[in-house]
Amino acid sequence: MKSQKFVLEESQGAKEILLATTQASESEYRVLVNQLRQEQSYIDSQLIGLQREIEERISDSDELGDSTLLTWPLDDFIMTTLYHDPTYPFRYLFEHSGLDMAISSGTPIKAAAPGYVAFTKRGTMYGNYTMIIHGNGIATLYAHMNAFAVQPDQFVSRGETIGTVGSTGFSTGPHLH
Repeated sequence: MKSQKFVLEESQGAKEILLATTQASESEYRVLVNQLRQEQSYIDSQLIGLQREIEERISDSDELGDSTLLTWPLDDFIMTTLYHDPTYPFRYLFEHSGLDMAISSGTPIKAAAPGYVAFTKRGTMYGNYTMIIHGNGIATLYAHMNAFAVQPDQFVSRGETIGTVGSTGFSTGPHLH
């Protein structure tokens, strides 16, 4: 009788430890999701201000040419995830906000059109990421980069290398977002 009671008490203790550990993990998870949402909101607000500022400079010059035509920033990639992809594994946390192009880490990333580098940043969600403002309301963001090859406020031509592919931030493997 005593041994059965001991086994039940031990089992109850183990379950209580498991429950406490699970609750702590859930709390950490909720904090991470909140941070990711705040980072996304910050990026969105920064984009609006930078777009206005750089578009004013662009309208005063003619160095962009046709910046409305976008070319692929990579060659020979595999498209793995689309905008708002219903198969995106984290779709219950946030929508997938771009195209994912799988390719080897270290592959050079090219500017999709001429424009000005708005910023190069490091964050939790996108890891290393760069934004280029192209004019006419168009901007491109390149995320999960391994390395940067440009600096903020730098003019880049179409096809110019802006960095390399990586798997930084909230990433499932080497790709460009």
